[in-house]
Amino acid sequence: TGYRVHEFVGHDDRNAPSAITSAAFDSSFRKLVSSNESGKILVWNYNNGQLLAEFNKGTASEVSRLQLVDYRSIACVASVGWDRKIFLFPTEGEESDVIYPMDTAWSEGGHTEDMTSLAFCAPHTLATASFDGKVVLWNLNAGCKMNSFCTNPQDAQA
Repeated sequence: TGYRVHEFVGHDDRNAPSAITSAAFDSSFRKLVSSNESGKILVWNYNNGQLLAEFNKGTASEVSRLQLVDYRSIACVASVGWDRKIFLFPTEGEESDVIYPMDTAWSEGGHTEDMTSLAFCAPHTLATASFDGKVVLWNLNAGCKMNSFCTNPQDAQA
C-alpha cells in the first residue's frame, strides 16, 4: 500500500543494528530527528535523507523521547531518557554541543525513575514524565521545577 521514500541509516553501533527509540519532525517537516537505545541522537534532512548532525549526550543511556522545540529563538532538540536528564541541542549553525543538560534527579522533587516522555510549551515550560507516574513542569529559563503531579495515589501520600 505504501512505498519507501527514504531509508535513514546511521544508528548501527559497532556494526550491529541498534533499536530506534524515538523520532520526531520539526514544524516544517524538513528535519527528522531520531534516537537509539545507546543514546545517539541524529538529525536528518527529511527530503533527501542526508545526515545533518549527530549529538552526544556524554552518556550511553537510552533516549526515550525527542521533540524539536524553539527555545530562546534557537531551534533545538530536546531529549529525555534513562539517565533522568533533560538535554537541549541546537540544530542550526556550527555549534553542536549540548546547551542545556539538567539532572532532574538532583532537583528537589524531580524524577527518580527513568523519564519516558516530554512536551514543550513555549516560551520556556517543559513537562516531563517518568516511569513511576510522576509529571514535572520545568522552567527552562530558571533551570528549576515549577510544579509536579503524581498519577500513583500511594506516591502522592508519601
